[in-house]
Amino acid sequence: MRHFLLFFLICSLLSMGNATVLFMTTQGGALLEIDSDTGTTLASNVAGINNNARGLSFGADGLYIARSNEVLVLSDDRVTLSSFANFTSETPQDMTFDSNGNLYVVTNLNVHKFNAQGNSLLTFAHGLSSATGSGNTNKGWGIAINPLNGEVFVQGGGTTSVRRFDPNTGAQVGSIGGFSGFGSSGPAFNVNGANGEFFYALNTISGVDQIRAFDQDLNFLRSFFPNHVGNPIDLEIDLATGEMYLINTVNAADKLDANGNVLFSFGTTGRGVAVSQTFNVSVVPEPGSFLLLVLGFGGLFVSRRRNA
Repeated sequence: MRHFLLFFLICSLLSMGNATVLFMTTQGGALLEIDSDTGTTLASNVAGINNNARGLSFGADGLYIARSNEVLVLSDDRVTLSSFANFTSETPQDMTFDSNGNLYVVTNLNVHKFNAQGNSLLTFAHGLSSATGSGNTNKGWGIAINPLNGEVFVQGGGTTSVRRFDPNTGAQVGSIGGFSGFGSSGPAFNVNGANGEFFYALNTISGVDQIRAFDQDLNFLRSFFPNHVGNPIDLEIDLATGEMYLINTVNAADKLDANGNVLFSFGTTGRGVAVSQTFNVSVVPEPGSFLLLVLGFGGLFVSRRRNA
């Protein structure tokens, strides 16, 4: 009987790590951890980050955070911060990883490619801000990697198109037009998207938000998420479920199902969002939520909560 209970306990503990871990940055730059199932804020100012944070991306070493003029890495203990890259006279906006573990950082001026050790490999897309005027540079840039061919997609800063770049040379190889240029960004890919949807980009037309969906050949399929005003700035897709997390600068963030239907709002106005299935779920006491297993004459209490 004891062996059965021990086996059950191990399975229960392992299952705790499979939840979706959700972080976002507020418009003021604080780092929040959110319960992805309910939208409840679990922790504010995680690791003491209460200002100047923008884009987020999960990597092999933890949560990468674009803040002020550097990129930081937060380990899954929610405490340890390390510096990954620093920039001179540039502000990192958003980040993404390719299949080889290289990190691409889009700033208000350029795109920078780093290897896993933080060594600079390539700088391209020069002069992003000059293409939109100084008045638009604070609206942010979004970046995503096409999982089929590795092309780098860059959007934002008030531009009317999504630009495509060769990841090896940095040369622009194409673009996708039809955007209003109101400052929307946050491109994202989903290889298992519903109804053949593969690429998503944010847009705002006459003050109304849109998510624009494209197929693998980048043909436009539809716009959805209408009648919501908020200047969308970042979009993250949970590849395990297809659910979407949309951040904007006017209203609270939103969680959508795989078809684009709103499930609930969460957090606050923001700048960045990231989800992970592998970042550890903290195990700390939480009243009213525990598992009791009696092993011999002893007792074992297990309490789970995602928190810092």
